[in-house]
Amino acid sequence: MALIDFRNFLNTAKTAINTATPDGENTTLGSKADVAATSGDATPFSSIALLKGIFNKLANTLTVQVSGSKLAEQFTQTDAAANVITFTGDINAIEIYHEEATWQTFTVNGIILTIPAGGYRTPIAGTVAKTVTIPAGINCLVGRLV
Repeated sequence: MALIDFRNFLNTAKTAINTATPDGENTTLGSKADVAATSGDATPFSSIALLKGIFNKLANTLTVQVSGSKLAEQFTQTDAAANVITFTGDINAIEIYHEEATWQTFTVNGIILTIPAGGYRTPIAGTVAKTVTIPAGINCLVGRLV
């Protein structure tokens, strides 16, 4: 839905640019200076005016959801069965922590990640799954993020 709204906005902006707009008249982008900014005129502050117009238009049409930053579940190596940790939900973002001297290999959603000591957090693609394969014999924390 936001893409359609953005296309409508661009079409409205194009119409505003292609028509003569008297000074001070309200348009989608604001004033005549905003329209001039989009047509290549070097009006001072015109880029700022254009950005403000775009921001104001998009502020009410886009829905943004932050994901991959909230811990939903966390397990350790003691929760693993045959070196596999199983979460209750699909893994779209992961956080892995270990203190081993060498980099360790973890498999998440069919993707092999080689992780250094310390924390590592990333969104993850691949074939979405609920399991993480961990290296044998290490201590680690593995978290599913939402």
